[in-house]
Order: sequence, then structure tokens, then C-alpha cells
Amino acid sequence: YLALYAADSDHGPFALKMLTTCDNNSYCHMLLQGATATMEAWTRHEKDNLSWSHPWATAPGTAITRGFMGIRATEPGFKKFVVKPQPGSVAEAQMSLPTQAGAIQASFVQSTTQFKLTLQPPANTLAKVCLPKLSGASATLMVDGKPTQATPEGDYLCVDGVGSSSTPRIIERHED
Repeated sequence: YLALYAADSDHGPFALKMLTTCDNNSYCHMLLQGATATMEAWTRHEKDNLSWSHPWATAPGTAITRGFMGIRATEPGFKKFVVKPQPGSVAEAQMSLPTQAGAIQASFVQSTTQFKLTLQPPANTLAKVCLPKLSGASATLMVDGKPTQATPEGDYLCVDGVGSSSTPRIIERHED
């Protein structure tokens, strides 16, 4: 899954499709078989005596955190980290990611004309936030309601140095 999210120019719809499919060799199919933890094999047909507790095979958890929500450390202990969501067609989502620095709270709402990320970084941390480009040409993001010059990176606009605050930080991209 992470390889699919590494090809980020489509903003995640193909990776999301693979993550949520319920075909035989899928994590959804494991849930349909009654699994509450990752199984040792995709199905009982592949291994009759399979066990149901294999954290080394929990790729969906990593894919949701690092791919779909796009949160990954760039310095040890999450002192610095990147938030680069690739939600495909999902209109809104939220997560709380526990780290050594404290919980990172992140949520987004998107439409064809807007992408709004709400972020609460832990104290004494800095985030680089990258939002998908919309069809407009401007390289401006709004950070807490103020226009901020963004750096284009591929099909994303990024702003660095988003730190903690007493209130959640709002980073938005609007259609020009």
C-alpha cells in the first residue's frame, strides 16, 4: 500500500481502492471471516491452522497513517513531521496518532473547490503540511485564515514550520 501512496500524483484514489477492496486476498476479507486481528494468511484455504494475531502484517494501519492521512516523522520522536493527505474521493476523515512527542490530531474536509486540514501538533513540534493542488494556479495556502506563500512540490502545495498552538491550526486550499 505504501508504494501506491508513494505515487502521489493522483492524490490516493487507486491506493484507497486497493485498501478497501473485499476481494479474497484483502484485509476486508479477513474482517468478513471474523478476524479481529491480522491473520497469518489471507484465507483458511491457504493455511488450515492459521493464527489470528500477526502485527507484522498490519499494512492497512501503516497505510492509513502514512499514506491516506499522510503523517510521517522526518525527525526522531516526531519533533518534525510531514502531513500530506492522499484521501482519494473520501470527503472527510480524522485521526489521532500517538507519538513520543504527544498525540497528533488531524482531520480534513475536501470538495472539488476546497481542501481544509485541521491540525493540532504536539507541543514543541513542527509540521510541514502539503495539500493537493486544485485546478487553480495560485501557490497560496491559508494558514489560520492568513494567506501564506506555499512551495509547490509535485502536485502539492507545502508550507513548513506549522507549530503547536492553543487552538487547532487550520490550513486551507481554495479554488482560485
